[in-house]
Amino acid sequence: MIVQGAVFAALGLALAYLGAGPSATGPSLDADELLGPALFWYAVVLLLLSFPLRGAASTCRRALATRLGALVFWPYLLVHLLLYAFLVEAIIGSLYGVTFALSPTLTVTTNAFMPRSAVSTLLDLAYNPSVAFTAPPVLSGDVTAYAVAIAALVDVLILANVAKTVELGRLCNAARRARAFFVLPAVGVVLGASCCLSVPALISLASPSVVSNSQFLWVYSASYYLLPPFAVIVLVLNLISVDRIAETLRGSPGRGPSPDQSSSSAPSSSASAGAALECAGGGERARPRIS
Repeated sequence: MIVQGAVFAALGLALAYLGAGPSATGPSLDADELLGPALFWYAVVLLLLSFPLRGAASTCRRALATRLGALVFWPYLLVHLLLYAFLVEAIIGSLYGVTFALSPTLTVTTNAFMPRSAVSTLLDLAYNPSVAFTAPPVLSGDVTAYAVAIAALVDVLILANVAKTVELGRLCNAARRARAFFVLPAVGVVLGASCCLSVPALISLASPSVVSNSQFLWVYSASYYLLPPFAVIVLVLNLISVDRIAETLRGSPGRGPSPDQSSSSAPSSSASAGAALECAGGGERARPRIS
């Protein structure tokens, strides 16, 4: 898995670097810019979910089979992609100083960044390829490979946190502990989810009226680059804390023995009691009678 992810990431970087043509300008459709970022972000998600986030991915997979898991996962993924699509539209519009089509469209495009350099490669990875859609007079946006990758990671972590928090609530009831053990991790889930969507939601209210206003470009870029990784960090830390609290509650003396432990300990207790009685009886019978 490591080799496969490393090969895909290296190939994606190479294609993204080659994608900046010397004479290419504006939105177009280029094979290197189309395939390179897609391979790179696929490799990033694959490596993260296979190793450092393997536990979260396993929990998410089990939770996704439940009704609650489906109700959490798919709506959040859709909202995340839509809001960041509006944000990408604002960024690309500011970079090129263009507005988008006023008729319903759905196209796959790539954006050329020149000259060929490390910066243009990073921009290529961040904004290519993009699926542009318009549904006048309100909806218009671009969904990029980076947005899909980061939305998948955040969504997996949110569902894993929700599943673990629900489990923690059950443990709190079983251990008769304060509900604060359950409430605080739940607040962490809300904060991790909302910080990733708050600024894009505000920007989407103004989009596309500010789409060609380049003075807000740094706000768009900071939201696009910084908020999703920050949400990932918050959710990972919250998941770790939930696991630690759950382990503490599992070892709580207020919970009492499990049914298996009770059933397994009962025969041994009975046997010990029987042995004690037998020894006592044996001792009584072995005692010499005094006439």
